[in-house]
Amino acid sequence: MFEENGYQVVKIVPASDAGSIKNAESERTVPIHPALLAAGFLEFVAERGQGPLFYRRSSGDPKRKQASKGVANRLASWIRKNGFSNPRKAPNHALRHWFKTEASRVGISDSVADAIQGHTDSSSSGVYRHIGLAPMASALEKMELPPRRGVSLDA
Repeated sequence: MFEENGYQVVKIVPASDAGSIKNAESERTVPIHPALLAAGFLEFVAERGQGPLFYRRSSGDPKRKQASKGVANRLASWIRKNGFSNPRKAPNHALRHWFKTEASRVGISDSVADAIQGHTDSSSSGVYRHIGLAPMASALEKMELPPRRGVSLDA
């Protein structure tokens, strides 16, 4: 976590202890949602110090599971407990579907939602579009966290 252009951001990159991301296009810098900042996320980050935020460092033993696997399992469980219960969608995919649906509902353009999620635009013009932190931060401010009551989370 750091500040860039006046925004508190997170840089999403492969982890040094074998954590991965889908592809090079998925690497990105994203503003942190204001609700997370208000809940004390930066203080949590400061308490954790250097290294992974949500798990301990890897043992370095390649035969063991990735250090981040336990976090992924706990996150999946949390997602299910919070109403993302469609059994046909893996928990993390259900959350992604909700994000895209909610982004559309509050008027966030597809290109901005894609930039936040690390998705690439498949059109030829997509390579010319570079979304900055300001439009991403503005978009995130439109989204209520935790999700507003009564919203369908079975997307």
